[in-house]
Amino acid sequence: MKQRLLTAAIGLPVLLLVLVFHKTLLMDIAVSVVSVLAVYELLTATKYLQHLPVTVLSLLFAACLPFVRRQFGITTFGYLVIPIYLLLLALVMLRFHRTIRLEQVCLPLSFSALVPLSFSTLLYMRYDAAGNGLFYILITFACAWLSDAGAYFVGRAFGKHKLAPEISPKKTIEGAIGGAVFNVICCLLIGLIYAAIRSGEHHLSYLLLILVGIIGALLAILGDLVASFIKRQCGIKDFGDILPGHGGILDRFDSVLVVAPFLYMVQQVFPLIS
Repeated sequence: MKQRLLTAAIGLPVLLLVLVFHKTLLMDIAVSVVSVLAVYELLTATKYLQHLPVTVLSLLFAACLPFVRRQFGITTFGYLVIPIYLLLLALVMLRFHRTIRLEQVCLPLSFSALVPLSFSTLLYMRYDAAGNGLFYILITFACAWLSDAGAYFVGRAFGKHKLAPEISPKKTIEGAIGGAVFNVICCLLIGLIYAAIRSGEHHLSYLLLILVGIIGALLAILGDLVASFIKRQCGIKDFGDILPGHGGILDRFDSVLVVAPFLYMVQQVFPLIS
C-alpha cells in the first residue's frame, strides 16, 4: 500500500500537468511514451521481443502514431509514417525470410497499431468544436479509474458472487455494480463542477452522462478482464514494475484502452454538452 501511495503521489501531479497543458505538444508526448511502454510490455509478456528489427520498428511506429493527426486532420508526417513502416516491415520479412515467422511480424504489427490508436483518441477529444475536450478526457479517466476504485472497495465489503472466477478471481458482481454506481456519482460531480465553471455557456445532458457513466464502468471492467486474460495466458502476475505497487503501464491503463475510444465516439455522435 505504501508503494501504491508513493506512486500515486508522483503520478497524479504528472497527470495534472499533462491535463493542464492538454492542448499542447506535452500531451502528445505523454500519449506517445505510454503507447511505447504499453506495446513493449505486451511484446515482453507474449515473448515476441526475439526479433530485434521487428521490435525496433514496432516501437518506433507506436511512438509516431500519436503524432500523425493534428487539429485539422492527418499531417504530412502522418501520411508518411504508415507506408514507411509497412515498407520497412516488408523488407525485414524478405531479408530474414529463412528465420522469421509470420506471427513474429503480425502480432507486433497489431500491438503497435491498435494500442497507440486507442490511446490517441484522448488526443482527438481535444478538438471539440465547443471547447469541451478536457471534459471528455476527465470523464474517460473517471470511468477507467474511479469505477475501479469503487468496485474494489464495494467488492471487499460486500462481494460474494464471483464475476469471472477463472480470469480474475477477486472481481465480484457486487463490486461491478458498486463501481458503476460510484462512477455515475463521480461523473455527475465532474459534470456539475464543469458546468459551474463554464457558467451555463453550454447545456449538459445529465441523463446521458448517467448512461455514459454506467457503460464506461462496464467497459473499464471489460478492459481489465481482457488484460487479466492476457496475463494468465502468458503466465505473469503484472505486465511490468515501472509503477511500484501498481505493476506496469498496462496494469494501470488497460481500462483506458477500452474506455477512451468509447468516449470519443460519444463526443462525436452523442455529445454530452450542446
